[in-house]
Amino acid sequence: MRHKTLPRQRLRRAGLLLFGLTATVVIGTVTLNYSRVLATPRPGDSRRSELKRPDSLAFRERQWIDTSGLSSVVPRLKSWPLSAPLDEIAESWKNVGHRIIASNERFLGESPALSEARKVNLRLTKAMLLNYEGEPAKACEELSALRASLEGKPVESADWLYTIIYYQGVSSLRRGENENCIMCRGESSCILPISPAAVHRNPRGSRTAIK
Repeated sequence: MRHKTLPRQRLRRAGLLLFGLTATVVIGTVTLNYSRVLATPRPGDSRRSELKRPDSLAFRERQWIDTSGLSSVVPRLKSWPLSAPLDEIAESWKNVGHRIIASNERFLGESPALSEARKVNLRLTKAMLLNYEGEPAKACEELSALRASLEGKPVESADWLYTIIYYQGVSSLRRGENENCIMCRGESSCILPISPAAVHRNPRGSRTAIK
């Protein structure tokens, strides 16, 4: 008896469905853990609003952060039917990072009473999404402005400074990668041991990361 075979199209759809379900579970787990980290009180958190002297504040260790921005993108994607052609699927992903940034900035403008922590969170998300869209230089600018905005705010600085510094380093490394290994690719790039021809011609990103 001959075995019946599924058409290639049905096999392809089944594979896409399995991939989508797996990705959803993974991203959902990552996002849930991220939310728990942000929501988990740390020792001394309940007293911070009562502290008078900045030197009495202990800096909080850096929080977990998705440096790729993917966990901010996936929950906001428009869903598509299994029968959708590739161009329709691609449309859901097109400029999704910039669309979320615009939506968040409208929300910020319409909600002046937001807590400082919520504002910082939204601005960190903006940096994540800029990195997601392949614009680490703009992400670095946003993080520098965010860090400067916390000067003179000891409680907020104690909560967020280490996280911002860490992300400044990561974004600067991404910038160095873009400027030297993608936009200025040579025949010796990314080969070990590093040859003189592969040394960064524009060391701005890597030097900023070190700093």
